[in-house]
Amino acid sequence: MKIKYIDQSCKIFDDAQIKPEWIIIHCIGYDEKKSLEILAGGDPDFPVNSHYFVPQRDHEDEEYPVFRLVPETKRARHAGISQWGEVTDFNDRSIGIEFGSPNYAYAMEKDRALNWYHFEKFSRDQINAGIVLVRELMERHQINPANILTHADIAPWRVVNNKPQVAKTDPGAFFPMELLAQNGLGLWPAFIRTRAAAPDISIHNAQKLLKLAGYNSWISGIMDIPTLSSIRAFKIHFMPEEYHDDQISETINEKMIIGLENLLDGQYRYQITKSNEVDSKSNL
Repeated sequence: MKIKYIDQSCKIFDDAQIKPEWIIIHCIGYDEKKSLEILAGGDPDFPVNSHYFVPQRDHEDEEYPVFRLVPETKRARHAGISQWGEVTDFNDRSIGIEFGSPNYAYAMEKDRALNWYHFEKFSRDQINAGIVLVRELMERHQINPANILTHADIAPWRVVNNKPQVAKTDPGAFFPMELLAQNGLGLWPAFIRTRAAAPDISIHNAQKLLKLAGYNSWISGIMDIPTLSSIRAFKIHFMPEEYHDDQISETINEKMIIGLENLLDGQYRYQITKSNEVDSKSNL
């Protein structure tokens, strides 16, 4: 797969320089024309932009189109209020990649409550183009594979009117993060039990492991919104098979606990190469 970069005029909201350490995967649920308008900073209702946009198209040519909007070393408004471990300023240190998925927010066109869990499958050509793009970015900026995350990972919930509420779920359970990990672009737990004790599926233990992994989970001992949202984000990323009936399971189970332990213990299904070893920048 080869990609063809298309430079798109984009509004730069500020001229701040960044040193990219992270790559954040997003999904935008409008058609290509509307998505480009938004991501180029051209819609006053959405004061956002992005570094790259990978549209959803039938593969027409030998090269797949990838829109280049904000220069990689310039700050883009793609992450918003977010947190992973102690990191909160993702716009200042990450590259945002938006993947088009026109039916992701399908309810917008059906005059009913928006269902952020109606995930659409992505085309293989679109994902292959994304893999090429992410690999180039990783190599160019020496980005740790542990620092490839989703928008759901870093912003599963936010405070609205002084109350925590569900926030981001993109790029959704149909985005194949495991395929990226197979290509060395991210981590994937082995999902093999190696600790001596039986998996502890208590709320408190799940909260502790989620927080150690990087998720902004509260250790409250109760199933609060931050906990539910963090569980949902973990499963969207690492356990997409638990997506059923327009919803992802929020149940704590043994597989989830084992997966979190594997990530924390450095037990991965796919090999991390010497040049992309996990280092102290990651919480995993």
